Amino acid sequence: MKRRDLIKTVSIFMGSSLSPSLLASLGGDGHNHHAKIKEARGSEQYRYQVLSTEEVGIVAGIADEIIPRTDTPGASDVGVQEFIDLMLSDWYDIDDREVFIRGLSTFTLDIKKKHHKGFIDIPQALRTLEIKALDERVIGAKSNGSDLSRFYRMTKELTLVGYYTSAEGMEKELKYGGPLGEYDFSPSGPPGSLTRY
Repeated sequence: MKRRDLIKTVSIFMGSSLSPSLLASLGGDGHNHHAKIKEARGSEQYRYQVLSTEEVGIVAGIADEIIPRTDTPGASDVGVQEFIDLMLSDWYDIDDREVFIRGLSTFTLDIKKKHHKGFIDIPQALRTLEIKALDERVIGAKSNGSDLSRFYRMTKELTLVGYYTSAEGMEKELKYGGPLGEYDFSPSGPPGSLTRY
């Protein structure tokens, strides 16, 4: 997959241009870096560098709302949470990392205030409603540059890039057949999903 095609595809999902940090990582083969690390460690479990255990669960939960498991794997099934942590650790600058963590903290506190439980502890239907509402506020309405908005935008970008550059995302979702193959840009995701286009 050519970077230019990947950038176009993710931009369609995001409805705007991509963040400078993400563009820099795409230019630097961020996903190939992640794939090489996964291959080198074999069956060894990934060691998170930036995200705590609780934060990994929340990020994976958000990613699974963006790309849920259907007849194809969901975001967390292909290790998007690892990809996000690696991008934050190895490719994003300290300012973007701090914005991400502050936004994640704001999201976590907002959910706990509203539901008296953490994001991964609330029912699936509520998680879906919360992420759809956040998506509409941030992506649909071109929300301001608050830490929460920037966190969600980064999470969505990284989820889409991590998923659609994974073998499963490219082969099963994009139906990418290799350098000479063609993309099948038929609607992806179930009706009403955050990734349907």
